[in-house]
Amino acid sequence: MQLNKILLLLFCLGLSTLSLAQDPRAMSEQLDSEIGQLFISKKYNPEAALRRAYEIDEITKSNRFHNVRIRCLNLISIIHMDREMYGYADSTLNLAHTISHDFNDSLLMGSTLVNWAKLDMIRGDYLSATDKVLKAKTIFELKQRVKGEIHCAYLLAQVHFHRQLYAEANDDLIWGIDKSKLLKDTILEAAGLVNLGLNQKKQGQPSDAINSLKRASSLLSRCQEQGDILQAWLALSSLYADLGKKEETLEYITSVRKSEKLDPHLPTRAEALLVRSNLHHNLGEFETSILFADSAWVLSQGIDHGDVGARALDLKQKSLYGAGRYQDAYEVLNLKNEVVDSTVTRINQREINELEKMYRDATKDREILLLQTSQLSKDKTFDRIIFALVAVLIVLLFLGGWYMFRNRQRRLHDKFDKIDLEQKALKAQMNPHFIFNALNSIQSSILNEDRMLAYEFHNKFTKLMRRILTLSREEFVSMRDELETLKLYIDLERYRADNAFDVEYQIDEAINLDRQKTPSLLFQPYVENAIWHGMMPNEQKGQLVIKMEQKGNLVMCYVRDNGMGRTNTTRTASRRKSEHESVGMEVTETRIKLFNRKHGKKISVHISDLAENGKPAGTEVQFSLPHLDE
Repeated sequence: MQLNKILLLLFCLGLSTLSLAQDPRAMSEQLDSEIGQLFISKKYNPEAALRRAYEIDEITKSNRFHNVRIRCLNLISIIHMDREMYGYADSTLNLAHTISHDFNDSLLMGSTLVNWAKLDMIRGDYLSATDKVLKAKTIFELKQRVKGEIHCAYLLAQVHFHRQLYAEANDDLIWGIDKSKLLKDTILEAAGLVNLGLNQKKQGQPSDAINSLKRASSLLSRCQEQGDILQAWLALSSLYADLGKKEETLEYITSVRKSEKLDPHLPTRAEALLVRSNLHHNLGEFETSILFADSAWVLSQGIDHGDVGARALDLKQKSLYGAGRYQDAYEVLNLKNEVVDSTVTRINQREINELEKMYRDATKDREILLLQTSQLSKDKTFDRIIFALVAVLIVLLFLGGWYMFRNRQRRLHDKFDKIDLEQKALKAQMNPHFIFNALNSIQSSILNEDRMLAYEFHNKFTKLMRRILTLSREEFVSMRDELETLKLYIDLERYRADNAFDVEYQIDEAINLDRQKTPSLLFQPYVENAIWHGMMPNEQKGQLVIKMEQKGNLVMCYVRDNGMGRTNTTRTASRRKSEHESVGMEVTETRIKLFNRKHGKKISVHISDLAENGKPAGTEVQFSLPHLDE
């Protein structure tokens, strides 16, 4: 019986050997060609492309086809990115990078790093994206793959563009365009010119932008590259619309519409409508602008992602306001806020659902692994040598799976803890008393028939809500964003308090507000405490000072008030506790501790009482921020 099993095992191994001998090179080339076709078909049928990609991944798990598998994994990650499933895309790219590193396939590693950098850009992690692009560019340079270097230069320019480093973006784009000319690659040269034109537009150089985009359009018209030439035409029409040049705008919009009819594409059609709406708004033709904005809004309902709907409503609201239809503008503003808020909620819910699915998959994998281990342990009829080898293999698989499961579980718990903390911080910022009082102030202005004041206050209020919803999802933001949000909040509090206090901003010009980073929404709880627990109970005119100065490698920030001081505040705290209960400072202290532990930085907060002639003269909160330049 034992001999028969050994013979059967040898027979199976022989069959496997014969199947492996069936020209693996031809099979590899066939699968590689099929992956190329899937890259094209994913635009029209992503679900089918993803299913087939997973099937090819199973086939290519053998070491013979590692190069095909890496390309397949990159395809899977791109489809996941298009579907906004960033957790799966990240794990897939991580696997592709590991395989390319194990087999020392530097070119495929470079391609994987480029896709990984694109994922980092979507997530807003520009520092990590820059690091990956530079590594990929070095690989292509060593392998003398000039086209790969050009693609990396263009991608690096996009990273600089998002970080508002326009001069650096220009340098990378010009370098790539010059290299493309030497290669006589018209499409690459045109792609660089399109990005250069968009960068020049952002810098406020419309003439240079128009010249770059016209050169790109001329090159693309010769090679009939539909997608890129539409982008160039849309950019040109948008520039002319901003300048209020009707004939030039309509010329390029007409070209876009003609091409779009041959290959219908909702986002392109919606962008063309937005350009028309913007043109008529700039020309003062508000009613016509409203019609085109309405059409863009209707089309946006069929687009899965993007900000087309919000931009359409924004243009409609501005045109209604310009036409003097204030009530309609107010209603559109409310609808726009609902759309923005629902988008933020949808993104948060999608991320949570993705994390839950990854957790379920990890648990299922572990249960299957345990079941296989249990089944194999019951089979005691194998030869001792074979049993020993199988047992060792199972133990290694079990330990590796358990280790991966524990790591994944720990990361999931950390992410859930972070989400929970962000939600607490958000709830602390969204103080119900503040919202209630702000809405009462708007109502009072309406009842007093002061519609313009109500409109202005409501506009500031909604801006603050949107900024808080956005910044609360970021770990740290630029000092400029933090300061602008704080100013909005203080303006609203001054309005509520009937200008019972003045505010003074003392900002050191040596601080680079765009490069210096700070944990998001750091100062607001302390400012709120200074206003409502320090200055408002005091009889004299309140004076609030926000001061920032550069001291070596540190940025020192101060929140100073001339209120009652902590001693007097403590005496009356129990009486006011029922009126105003804030946990903002406590949550902020916890966030600072977690931030310092995670990044190895040292952010400190010190609160001190001010005195004058031995009497309380207010409170000062001092923040010490290290250099957090991205």
